[in-house]
Amino acid sequence: MNVKRHHLFSRGLSYRPLEARHRIVSTPTTLFTVYTLSPNVARRFTYAEKGKGVAGPEPAPLGIRIRAPHLDTSELVKKNALTLIGRLINPQKQRLRSMLSYFSNKWELRGLARGSNLEHDCFQFRFDYEDDLKKVLDNRPYQYSRWMVILQRWEPIISPSFPSKIPF
Repeated sequence: MNVKRHHLFSRGLSYRPLEARHRIVSTPTTLFTVYTLSPNVARRFTYAEKGKGVAGPEPAPLGIRIRAPHLDTSELVKKNALTLIGRLINPQKQRLRSMLSYFSNKWELRGLARGSNLEHDCFQFRFDYEDDLKKVLDNRPYQYSRWMVILQRWEPIISPSFPSKIPF
C-alpha cells in the first residue's frame, strides 16, 4: 500500500481514505481513485459563503450632533410670492429657452414677466404685479409647440413632481 500511495503522490495526486462515493479503478501499472461529485461539491458558493457582500458590524454612532441654526424663510417666501412654476410636458419637442421668450411676449402684462430655467424641464416666471400673475393663471391652460405646459403658482414645498396640475 505504501508503494501505491507513493506512486499517487509522485503524480500530483493525493490519497484520501475511501468513502461511499469513491470507486477504485486499477490498471496493471497504477491504482486510481475516481471521485464522483456529490451535490455539495458540484454547486457554486454563494456570496455569503465566499465572504463577499456580507455586511460587517454596524459602525458606532457618532457622539457629536450638530444642530443647524434656525433658518428664517419668510423673506424667501415673500420674494417668491409673485412666481409661477412650470413644467414642460414633452421636452424633446418643446424648447425651453424659446418658450420662455414666447410666453413673455404673448402675455400682455402691465409689468415684466422674467422667465428662467430651473433644470429638469422646469421653469419659473417672476412677475412685478399680482394682477399680472392672476391674469396669466385665469387664462390657463397653455400650450407650446402643440404640447401642454403646466403652470402653477409657486408654493413653499419640496416635491420632485411639483408642478403637476393642468386646470381646464
